[in-house]
Amino acid sequence: MNSLMDEYSSQFRWKNFNLNMELHVAGDFIYEGIYLIDRISQLKYEDEYFQFLYNISVGIERLEKIAYLLVAHKSGEESPATKWKKHEHTKLYELINQHAKLEYAERELEFLKLLREFYIEGRYDRFNFSNNTEDTNKDKELLISYLMKYLDVKPHVLFGTESILLTPELKESIGNVISNIVVPLYELIHETADLLRLFTYEIRYESKSYKIFVEQDFSFSKENTAKRELIINLINNTWQYDEFIDRIKSIEPLEIEQQSADKYISYLINSTGHTEVKDEITQIYEDEDNMLTRSNQIPVSYTHLRAHETVLD
Repeated sequence: MNSLMDEYSSQFRWKNFNLNMELHVAGDFIYEGIYLIDRISQLKYEDEYFQFLYNISVGIERLEKIAYLLVAHKSGEESPATKWKKHEHTKLYELINQHAKLEYAERELEFLKLLREFYIEGRYDRFNFSNNTEDTNKDKELLISYLMKYLDVKPHVLFGTESILLTPELKESIGNVISNIVVPLYELIHETADLLRLFTYEIRYESKSYKIFVEQDFSFSKENTAKRELIINLINNTWQYDEFIDRIKSIEPLEIEQQSADKYISYLINSTGHTEVKDEITQIYEDEDNMLTRSNQIPVSYTHLRAHETVLD
């Protein structure tokens, strides 16, 4: 009797805590994949294609495995038959559908096939010698072909390099494809965990996964709007009294003027692709004396400082 109770307790902890942590890991990968797309204006270089596909493929695969484990256990299959170190997105989809019903459209099913082909066959292509370097860019070729066929994208070529312009509309469409795969999987996990009286589906507030699974938001338009509004407010607000603002105002500003105000604000919203702003300030720090002292004067935030003081206390 005790051994059965111990086994039940171990199974309960595993399904609740281990799989819940895997759910957060999956959400983090998916978040990073769509965040990469948000931060850049075009997919041009192979490493960008790789990073996007790698993050999304890992995140969705781990999500599929959680869903499969739970639906299989609900059906009484305590030892689901799959090898967890393999990367078969389409096979996992089929295994899940032996116990549940996911109805992906052709566009989403083809994206799963793309992820499988990238992760199994394309991920290490550049480690294999080839006389034709174009043969070793499978990640880029896979994604461009998919975007052309299913999202009506036309690549453009500049100086012999093929790239994809990431318009706001295209970013939204890519997010929709991922959402149509991820949201049903999470909802299946939530529903199945409820039936098994588990809390595997619970997501930590303010985590990256919260945006993906709870808010079900696969773009960063709200965050970017909030950043712009905050900048407008900070510039225009008179701030009659604020300890943090007062401390900032006590520091003499650097003479930065090589770029436009628009460029500086763009850097605050998204530093990727605006390295000239960082370079300008870095150069000032290298040229001027006593910059270390200045750097130590600049507050990160009073919230951060108070949290640090609390830990020390």
